Amino acid sequence: ITGLSDCHFSLMDGLCGVSAVPVKAEGADWEVHLTTHITGEKENVQAQYTLLDRDGKTAGWLEADAGVQDAVLCVKDPVLWNGMQNPYLYTLRAVLLRDGEEIDAVETRIGFRTVTFDAEKGCFLNGEPIKLKGVSRHQDRYHRGNALTAQEHREDLELIREVGANSIRLAHYQHDQHFYDLCDEMGFLVWAEVPVISRFSEKKQANARQQLTELITQNINHASIYCWGVENEITMGGAAKALESGIRELNDLAHRLDPSRPTTCAQLMMCGIDSPMNGITDIQGYNLYFGWYLQTFNAIDKWLDQFHAQRPEIKLCLSEYGAEGILKYQSEHGEQGDYSETYQARFHEHYARAIAERDW
Repeated sequence: ITGLSDCHFSLMDGLCGVSAVPVKAEGADWEVHLTTHITGEKENVQAQYTLLDRDGKTAGWLEADAGVQDAVLCVKDPVLWNGMQNPYLYTLRAVLLRDGEEIDAVETRIGFRTVTFDAEKGCFLNGEPIKLKGVSRHQDRYHRGNALTAQEHREDLELIREVGANSIRLAHYQHDQHFYDLCDEMGFLVWAEVPVISRFSEKKQANARQQLTELITQNINHASIYCWGVENEITMGGAAKALESGIRELNDLAHRLDPSRPTTCAQLMMCGIDSPMNGITDIQGYNLYFGWYLQTFNAIDKWLDQFHAQRPEIKLCLSEYGAEGILKYQSEHGEQGDYSETYQARFHEHYARAIAERDW
């Protein structure tokens, strides 16, 4: 076992000390914006960055002095990471050389893609419309809790793919790195978020900033992640004095750490359409349970149309919905509140239709 060189990529910044963010340039060309964190004595040390395609061929190359933290690697017409159709990944290899001898090296995978949103037309992947259809996923299993192995992570993704989903919301905390890697490989579009939940507390704001910083800096290279979530149902605990300013602070922090991705949040269904909490983030999620906690599932249509009429500028996402169903509970028709899988299916079919009918 050997130790690190006196000059090495930092183990305390991100996962590998290298942030690599692809940004669309002119025409078919792209730029990989590199931010490197190198620790130790940098004199006479050069950094080399080589972008390798799936076949191991060089698609881009850059050399810089180890003291240069920010650099741009130009790439001509890369193969795009195109969701589940073609989740194409490149490998960036970063090497430190002293007098021509390699003293440290790290690798990270990236994908070239654009994800944009329109308040009327919805989501676009690489300029083409895509309907995000997904699930909220918790990292847990019966009798295992949070301690999942690689097998359970892959099983979860295979089940999610089997139901026809192309998107995943990772509720409500950072998930295992292996899961993000698999999402990159399988082409899922991922919403990643921090556990700022239910009740705002100024005393916990420093912790929230730290968690958001770690979430973004550790996962910024993942092609699958399309947005950063800064809160979930935060108005449940009432309107704390610093609530709005606190969430705005987290939203601004996310933009500073990663200007390339939009921010999002998930509001409690009782949060009013005209609430000042709406419109802080770039995408506005709502957790709506009409037909379970209150009213009937038909109410979702009226609420969606009312929201869009009142706030047409907001890019709206249905971040949660559902009815609790127990597999062994079956009934002829399924009634609200009976916990039957039959009712859960009726509920879901109506919501799925309401979502599909509205491009926005």
